[in-house]
Amino acid sequence: MIDFAFADTAAVAQETAPAWMQYGPLVLIMVVAYFLLLAPAKKQQKAAVKMLNELEKGDEVVLANGIAGRITKVGEKFLTVEIGKDTEIKMERRPGIISTKLEKGSLKDL
Repeated sequence: MIDFAFADTAAVAQETAPAWMQYGPLVLIMVVAYFLLLAPAKKQQKAAVKMLNELEKGDEVVLANGIAGRITKVGEKFLTVEIGKDTEIKMERRPGIISTKLEKGSLKDL
């Protein structure tokens, strides 16, 4: 009876696939995930940083929370955005805070 148990394990050990076949699909999934998820996110982040660096006084923007306004001051760490008559907000200058840069003249009532 013990001989049969050893015989079964020996047969199973011979049927195992090579290591590259076992880990190949996992590596393939990781490569596909990189190109579908991480690469576009990096590209979007670079575009947000570029837009943030190009902002200047007078630009009209839509903030990440949906508020539209005109930039009145651009500092090294903060932006001041006029969102209404005599109403300004000071925001930290970081990627993602500005969702859209509008064309000049889009906010005529402001």
